[in-house]
Amino acid sequence: MDGVTDIRSRKRGPIDPPHIDAASWRMLVELAAELSARLPLAEHAQHRADLQHITTQLDSLLQRFTPPKGAA
Repeated sequence: MDGVTDIRSRKRGPIDPPHIDAASWRMLVELAAELSARLPLAEHAQHRADLQHITTQLDSLLQRFTPPKGAA
């Protein structure tokens, strides 16, 4: 362990919240809506589970970029 270097955490200034341009956000919302609409139509349980997993991940991503309530 002679080559191990300690990494000290530095105090950083305020971190900007994640942001995305309006067109990209709209595309993500449309994709999430389309996936949600197709979820009940999946014939196989594995396909349904895969679509559910993708939809959940996409929803989590959208939550990161959704502006807080009351934001202009």
